Amino acid sequence: MEIHGGNIYDKQINLDYSISINPFGLPEKVRREAIRGVELSEHYPDVNCTRLLDEMEAAFLQPRERLIIGNGESELIYAAACAAKPKKALILGPTFVEYERAFTATGCAFEYYFAKEEADFVVQDEILDILSSGKYDMFVVCNPNNPTGRLVKRRLMAPMMELCREKGIRVMLDECFMDFVRKETEHTYIQKLDEYPNILILRTFTKTFAMPGLRLGYALSSDTGFIDRMKSVLPPWNVSVPAQYAGVAAMREKEFIVQTKEFVSSERRWMEDRLKALEYPYFTSKANFILFRADGRLRDFCLASRILIRDAGNIPGLSKGFYRIGVKRRNCNERLFKVLEQAKRAMPK
Repeated sequence: MEIHGGNIYDKQINLDYSISINPFGLPEKVRREAIRGVELSEHYPDVNCTRLLDEMEAAFLQPRERLIIGNGESELIYAAACAAKPKKALILGPTFVEYERAFTATGCAFEYYFAKEEADFVVQDEILDILSSGKYDMFVVCNPNNPTGRLVKRRLMAPMMELCREKGIRVMLDECFMDFVRKETEHTYIQKLDEYPNILILRTFTKTFAMPGLRLGYALSSDTGFIDRMKSVLPPWNVSVPAQYAGVAAMREKEFIVQTKEFVSSERRWMEDRLKALEYPYFTSKANFILFRADGRLRDFCLASRILIRDAGNIPGLSKGFYRIGVKRRNCNERLFKVLEQAKRAMPK
């Protein structure tokens, strides 16, 4: 079974709903700069990503010593696991499987705390007792979470982060879908890094700017020593010239992000309403995708119409019959829901 979405290469796919990227696609200015980067690719990449770090310093009001840029966020997940070498990590699930794979690859022990389906995958206060146990020295939180789309409630997030600081637990806080959250400033911890040197924030250009093929991610922490350790395990020239040029252009696309937040929020509500009308149980999301339940044969049914959806049944904490679909434009979404309606008739309860 595939562990990620987006595998269109061995199938004839017209609509890929298995990935969760911006429905607007790659911004034209970013595309042009990526092409410019290809034209300059007879040169080695800037090993320091100087121009991109200039843009990030200005955007995040953080010195470059607190920043690290990688060949996609996944590379930085592995670098963080290798640099931290936790005795035992706690992963907040169900979630992206790459954290588990990184800990396994680096020989680190880990356990899951699973938010429960009966609580709509909302994290409960019991997590504080678990973190207080003294068993863990690293904690992984994806916020908003993939694949549930849930945000940790602010009333719980604050004491959770304070407890980790007090206990000396390093936090890997994955905010790769935060750009899709309308009230982002109420949830991101980028401007709280001075208070929490134990937090490493992970982000990516992949989702926001629809550029998974270019591979560009970044991380921030006020613990510059930890950032340096992460850098020491990365290969040189890990970020290509096209990716760096695209990243610089993307950092300037402020209005694009504003428009994205508004569109995704509106279209996601439309999709949730349609799922409700078709009696597919779904979980309210704050990201650019929706997790829902359906017959275990739904993925194959959709494939027959050349539509690929993400079978989430292989994600730890989920089971057969869970699916994730990305938010796309209305004309695409109408095609998807026509097939979902057909599936409901063909596979009744």
